[in-house]
Amino acid sequence: MASLFSRFSFRPRLWPTLLTLPLLVALLSLGVWQLDRLEWKEGLIADLEARREAAPMALDAALESPGENEYRSVTLEGDYRHEGEIYWLARTYESRSGYHILTPMRLEDGREILVDRGWMPGTEPEANAADARRPEGDREITAVLRLGGGTVPTGWGAPAPPEPARGQRMALA
Repeated sequence: MASLFSRFSFRPRLWPTLLTLPLLVALLSLGVWQLDRLEWKEGLIADLEARREAAPMALDAALESPGENEYRSVTLEGDYRHEGEIYWLARTYESRSGYHILTPMRLEDGREILVDRGWMPGTEPEANAADARRPEGDREITAVLRLGGGTVPTGWGAPAPPEPARGQRMALA
């Protein structure tokens, strides 16, 4: 009986041990990295939630430091320019196809801001245009400030877009 247990006893070999130890160190360091990332991510989420819950501020005050005020609520007063409305196609919401309605709003001082007025179901915006409410006249809205970004693709003969002035790459959702 003793020989049966001795035959299956643990005897570490040199090469498997030399390969296993660095692998163990690497896996432990990846685990610590994940915990550090979790702490960073929770701080980021708490910061964004605090911004979203803060009282709305004026657009000009938010634009003084746009990076610090992204996701803050801002108040805007102006009128929608429905003739400049565009549709952001191929968007899904709750597993349904649709599009976002993006409408320029001319502010009282003459600046124009692009406002995402929401998602509509369907794939043909022109056919559903009658279903979308189009508020007329001066409006005061509260919107969430989002920084624009990315680049407009050029090539295939498309002209390069003009460089915007400070604060013009803003999209308000």
